[in-house]
Amino acid sequence: KAAAEIGWSEKRGKKQEGNIRRGVGIACGTHVSNAAPFCVDYNTVQLQFEQDGSFMIRSGIPELGPGSTTAVTQVACDLMGVPMETTKMVFGDTYATPFDIGSHATRTLYSVSQVLEKACKVLKKDVLSYAANFLGVDEAELTLDNAIVSGGGKEITMKKLCYEAHLRGKQFLCTECNVPTNSLPWYADAAEVEVDMEKGIVKVLKIAAAHDVGKCINPALCEGQIEGGALQGVGYATTEEMIYVEGKGFINDTYATYKIPRADDRPELKSIIVESNDPKGTFGVKGIGEVGICAIVPAILSAVEDATGVRFTEIPLTPERVLKGLKEAGKI
Repeated sequence: KAAAEIGWSEKRGKKQEGNIRRGVGIACGTHVSNAAPFCVDYNTVQLQFEQDGSFMIRSGIPELGPGSTTAVTQVACDLMGVPMETTKMVFGDTYATPFDIGSHATRTLYSVSQVLEKACKVLKKDVLSYAANFLGVDEAELTLDNAIVSGGGKEITMKKLCYEAHLRGKQFLCTECNVPTNSLPWYADAAEVEVDMEKGIVKVLKIAAAHDVGKCINPALCEGQIEGGALQGVGYATTEEMIYVEGKGFINDTYATYKIPRADDRPELKSIIVESNDPKGTFGVKGIGEVGICAIVPAILSAVEDATGVRFTEIPLTPERVLKGLKEAGKI
C-alpha cells in the first residue's frame, strides 16, 4: 500500500540528469510493543459505578498527547456496555490511581485494554448478579447495553440500579491487574524527495506511511499519531542535530537554533491504516506509538540514494553533508 501510494513502480530507478533530481525510497519493520520476554511488566485498573450510574475508570497511565486515554475510554465503554457521555477517567495521578508500569514500547492501548477486558468482565458480572436479584429474573437472561440492564421481560437503567444499590449499602467496583502478552505492529513507510545537486538541499515531498494497527479504535487519533511521527522523522533525517563545541557546549540549545520542521517543511503526508486482527488484542487491537517514526529516516535515505546514486549513512542530511558525500562519490 505504501509503495503504491508513492508511485514506486513508475518512479524508482529512473535515470536522471541536471541539478534537481527526484527519488523514492521505502523502509519497513516491526516493534517489540512490550517489554516481554526481557522483563515482566503489568497494568492495573480500578473500575466503579458511582451512585448516579456514571462509570469511573482509574489508571496510572499518562496522557502523552496522542489521545491514548480517549481510546482507552472507548474500549472500556464498549466492553462494559455504557456510553462515553456518562464515563470519566482519572489517569496519570499515582495518588489517586493504582500503580502502572507506564506508557512505553508502543503498547499503552494494547496492554491496558487487556486488563480492562478482565476488569469489565468481573464488574459486569457483579452488576448483572445484583440486578437479577433486584429484578427477580435469571441472571443468564440479562444484558447490559447503553447503560440499561434488560432481560426476562424487565429492564432498569444503571442510574436507577446504582441508586437503589447505594441505598442498600452496595457499590459496584473492582480492581484488576494483568501481565500483557506481546503483539507486534508492522509498518512500511515510503518517501519521495527532491535533491538539489548544486546546493545539497534535500526536500521531502511526500511520505506514505502504512501501518498494521490490528483493529483501529479511533481512526482520527491513529492517523494523527502516524502523521506526527512522520513529521518528526522528516526533522530527524534532514535538520535536527545537536551541535557541540568544545569549551562552549551546545550552541543550538533553543528552538530558535535547533531546527525542527516548520509548517513550510511539511511534506504531503498520507496515513494508511491497515487493519488486521490480533487474536490476543482486545477487539484485535495492536499498538501505534513509536512506530510512526521508526522507518521514516531509512525511507528518506533510500529515496536520496535513488535520486543521487549515493547512500548516506549519517544524518541529518544537511547541505554541507550532502555536498561532501556527492563530491566524494564523484557525482559533482
